[in-house]
Amino acid sequence: MEIVLIRHGQPTVDKNVKLSATQFANWLDEYNNSSIVQANKPPTSLTEKISSHFVISSDLPRAINSAKVCVGKKPDLIIKHLKEMPIPHWSLPLITNAYAWIIINGLMWAIGLHGQVDSLWCCRKRGKLAARTLSSMAEQKQNIAVFGHVIMNYYIALQLVRQGWRANFTGKKFWSSLTLTRQ
Repeated sequence: MEIVLIRHGQPTVDKNVKLSATQFANWLDEYNNSSIVQANKPPTSLTEKISSHFVISSDLPRAINSAKVCVGKKPDLIIKHLKEMPIPHWSLPLITNAYAWIIINGLMWAIGLHGQVDSLWCCRKRGKLAARTLSSMAEQKQNIAVFGHVIMNYYIALQLVRQGWRANFTGKKFWSSLTLTRQ
């Protein structure tokens, strides 16, 4: 059995744009509704590896679109709890780029300041649920490819390794994958 956790392709939203806290909140909405840059293609080796896998995706457009680009079809199944960990947005008196806002707000979220979004504890629980779901799905389908997001993929992989799956990680860039196998 094999589960391949794949990070989506590059989103169409610019991470280098300078933003105030209010603008960052709007940027987050754009990011969560963004597709992927069409010129950013997946590696041929990935496309070939998962060509016959059962395809699953988170419900965010960038993951769904990545599945379409990579395997040439819509996902066979879309699972809501595969979406990325939420990024809170705090009204701080800063103007900085979107990537810096992600880091600042992500660190605040990690130490427990989650504001209007799910806490880290809730998201870890969602990762456990996703891992159980994917493990069951792999028992039925044998080989599955999952288009998701970097942090959630990490939490899912941790849970799968705890369940006895073996992992082979290729990085955390766009189109990177984490292959988990079990006899």
